[in-house]
Amino acid sequence: MDNKILSLKEKFVSELDKIDNLADIESIRVSYLGKKGSITALLKGMKDLPNEERKTFGAEVNKLKAQAAQL
Repeated sequence: MDNKILSLKEKFVSELDKIDNLADIESIRVSYLGKKGSITALLKGMKDLPNEERKTFGAEVNKLKAQAAQL
């Protein structure tokens, strides 16, 4: 699962580099942080993880979410 977080972060950063206008920013924000966004999907998928992995996985996803919101 950590590979998913890392690849999603790399994809997010590469898409940010290609931004030309405000509409692109909003589109990327929605596609990652929106109700059906990629990061949100990772958080929803936590229910399928064993209890031992949930805590660390959740912390990593929340860290990615905070970074994405800040950028």
